[in-house]
Amino acid sequence: MAHPGIKDSYRVKAKQEGFRARSVYKLKEIQQRYRLIRPGACVVDLGCHPGSWLQFCSQIVGPQGRILGIDQKPPTIPLGPPIIFLEADVLTCPGNSSRTGAGKPIWC
Repeated sequence: MAHPGIKDSYRVKAKQEGFRARSVYKLKEIQQRYRLIRPGACVVDLGCHPGSWLQFCSQIVGPQGRILGIDQKPPTIPLGPPIIFLEADVLTCPGNSSRTGAGKPIWC
């Protein structure tokens, strides 16, 4: 959590690199280790605001991939291919069962 007046090197780095949040470096580390996201892939980002993970994923999937971002609050990044945004509460999206907590998969 950010504390006023305290320099956070990842926050500064994210700002310098044009990312909206420092959390992008967590995803970068996961990607370097496991290579889960590939060119042309379909990615779903639940709780995508402010959009740094969308930004990072779009660099990897490229124009042949798709990224679906879902959040109650729109991302603060420019949207366009390959990013699609759905303003919704993932807990109340159609297909989400309140009894089981299970949802249906979204196919891109």
